[in-house]
Amino acid sequence: MGLSPEHPQSYHSYMKRYFFDHVNIKPENIHIPNGLTKNPIEYCNEYERKIKEVGGIDLQVLGIGRNGHIGFNEPGSELNSRTRVVELTEKTRKDNSRFFDKIEDVPKKAITMGIATILESKNILLLASGENKAETIKKALEGPVTKEIPASFLQYHPNVTVILDEPTAAKLEILVTKIETFPKNYSGDWSTLWDNNCPKCKVPVLTKYENYGVFEDSLIGRCTQCGKEIVFARDAPRNGQKEEVRIWYDENLVKKFRN
Repeated sequence: MGLSPEHPQSYHSYMKRYFFDHVNIKPENIHIPNGLTKNPIEYCNEYERKIKEVGGIDLQVLGIGRNGHIGFNEPGSELNSRTRVVELTEKTRKDNSRFFDKIEDVPKKAITMGIATILESKNILLLASGENKAETIKKALEGPVTKEIPASFLQYHPNVTVILDEPTAAKLEILVTKIETFPKNYSGDWSTLWDNNCPKCKVPVLTKYENYGVFEDSLIGRCTQCGKEIVFARDAPRNGQKEEVRIWYDENLVKKFRN
C-alpha cells in the first residue's frame, strides 16, 4: 500500500511490464487492488463482491514466498481469511527490497486476497523456481497443513497444478517427474513410451509389470544404482482428458500400491 499504480515498483507496473503488455487483455478486465484507497475495508469488501458477481475465479495463478506466503497471506493467516490489508513480514520486505533503492522504501502493508478467496477458485496454478524455495515447497506440499505455511492450505483444494524447476523440487519425497500421453487400451511394452531412467540418478531402471488393484495395471521399476523403486502408474481419464502415465519416485507410495 502507498504506491500509485504508475509507481515503477508497484505491482500494477510490474504486471503491466511483464504480463499485461504481452497479452490481449482489456484494461477494464484488470483488477489489481488499489494501494491508494482511502477506505480499505470498504474497498476489500467490494473486491470480494465483484468476484462473486462474475461467478468466481476460473484460474488462480500463484507464486510462493520463501516464508510460504501466497498472495500476501503471510504466516499466521487464517483459513477463512478474505481480501484485506495485511502487515508484511520483514522477510517479505527484504525479499522485495531488490526492486527498491533501499529497504525503507518497501511498503509495510499490502492488500491481498485471503486464503478462503483463493481456495474458492475453480483451478489453481502454483509456480516456483530456485533452490532457495525448495524447503518451502516441501513444507507446503508434503508437510502438515498449517497457517505458519499459508501455501500448505492448497492441499485442501482438489484442482491444484504445481510447476517447479528441478532445484525447487529437489527436496520433495513424492516427485512426479514426467507425464506422458498414454494410448487408450495400450497393451504393448510400456518402456517404449519414455526413457526408463531413475529421476535422481539418471541411470537405467529395471522394470516389470505389476497389478496393484488401484490401477488396471502399472509398471514398477528398481534403480540399478540407488536401489529405489519407481512406479509408472496409469492415471485414468477425467473430465474427457486423455489417459496419462504418471511416474512416481517414492518408496512409501510403492508400499501403498503393493498393499
